[in-house]
Amino acid sequence: MSRRKPKVRKICPVCKREFFVPPSRSYIKHCSRECYLKSEDHKALIEKFHTDPLILKKKAEKMKQFHAKNPEFAKKAGKKGYAAVVKKYPDFLQRRIEGYRRWAKNHPNLAREKAKKAYEKALEKYPNLAEIGGKAAHKKHPDLGQKNMRKTHQKYPPKKAWEKALESIRRKGKSFFRYAGQKAAEANRKKGFPNVRVQNGRKSSIEYILQEQLKKHNLIFEEQFPIEGICVADIAFPDRKIAVFCDGDYWHSLLHVKERDKKINEKLVACGWQVLRFWEHEIKTSVEECVSKIMSAFSG
Repeated sequence: MSRRKPKVRKICPVCKREFFVPPSRSYIKHCSRECYLKSEDHKALIEKFHTDPLILKKKAEKMKQFHAKNPEFAKKAGKKGYAAVVKKYPDFLQRRIEGYRRWAKNHPNLAREKAKKAYEKALEKYPNLAEIGGKAAHKKHPDLGQKNMRKTHQKYPPKKAWEKALESIRRKGKSFFRYAGQKAAEANRKKGFPNVRVQNGRKSSIEYILQEQLKKHNLIFEEQFPIEGICVADIAFPDRKIAVFCDGDYWHSLLHVKERDKKINEKLVACGWQVLRFWEHEIKTSVEECVSKIMSAFSG
């Protein structure tokens, strides 16, 4: 008759109770499942389950397969699950954002790439995303721009930011004005007028008012039209050789700007163009008169 091996004596690390196990199960540390769930071993296992890259990879693959098979169910379940998590843990979103910020600090290049990809995807779905987002934000918070500026100036005072920019340009071995000139020239070359200064496609409010009025009268015109390397007309009728300029009251009343405008006018007249200049106050108060002057220039 074979004798049974004596049981191994153990002490539970959680409840400190004495218990016995057979030699084949000498690896057991806890007296019951309840004690095991309370133990540090169980906590370490859960942490490993949530942090181990191999486990997370497998989980992600399974989730992808599930989403591919059941896209509608997955969407519904995702929404319900997210709502339940937010109810249970109100600071869930904040924690997630903080975690992402920590990750972005440790991996700045990866974070930039991720942000770029996300923005490109969003633009594919919503092409006018930037305009809509900006308008909605400024409607809700009219002083948003000022607040953001204050924050940036607190972090990076204007003088320091300017000095940093100059330093970065000097490191490249370029003077600031040459660098700025090169950038402007590159932008102009892409647009097709090498020696002309333009507003980078921005439309002023007075230009918009006048253009809308011209459209009502069914007049066909060109916006931001480059004329023979002399200047860029705000509105132009190339067939009739009529150039229209919308001049802001402040900027175009300065002496050096007035002299520049005179020279432009003389050059355009010498090339056979009719020049019409309207002040900001004229467009805002009496647009119809401006339009009638343009229409009279057609017959003249």
